[in-house]
Amino acid sequence: MENRLVICDLDGTLIRFDSTTRLTRNNKNKLEFKSKYVEPVNLLFLAIDWIRSKIGLPVKNNIFFKNETKRTIINLISAEFSDPISFNTEVLLRISQYQAIILLTGSHNQIAQKILAHLPQEIRLKSEIIATTNEEINGVFTGKVLNHTYGFNKKTFLKKRFGKMVFDGIGNSIYDIPFLMLCKKRYLVSPSIILTIFIHLLPGKFIILRQ
Repeated sequence: MENRLVICDLDGTLIRFDSTTRLTRNNKNKLEFKSKYVEPVNLLFLAIDWIRSKIGLPVKNNIFFKNETKRTIINLISAEFSDPISFNTEVLLRISQYQAIILLTGSHNQIAQKILAHLPQEIRLKSEIIATTNEEINGVFTGKVLNHTYGFNKKTFLKKRFGKMVFDGIGNSIYDIPFLMLCKKRYLVSPSIILTIFIHLLPGKFIILRQ
């Protein structure tokens, strides 16, 4: 049993798909936008955020949770997965060895909660979610983003929450590298060829897990 906390990315790491895109595709008749537009918009604003951070400007975090209408977001986070949730068994086995687990995702908190409910009880009981949240006033959803834990923002949230605390981390993409660099043990799930080359340029060791 590992004594430390483990930070585990959700989409493409613990689960084998992107939860927001999957819900969008499964419920496209109820939503006001198509899933094919979601990822390019996210990538565009991530690039803008990265440039702003490099030149010392504050990150705006205006991903589609801010740009789409309140009705679209409400429909999305209240939707259900119409097919079974496919977990990465190697990641499940790895995080089960830790005393505490943080599931870290840029998806909305209510989407992450749906996935948490499908995890084995022994993992679910020691897990906490850090995810995108929106403002509610007197139980009414306003659409205003309070936290957006997407991409490069993950590192900022973890540093603010845990300071210099030692923890391990599991991710799957280039956007997870900044938060993984904070970790003692760093795991990458099925990295692309380019990402595999890139991590060899970084200090420290990455442990590769397969889906």
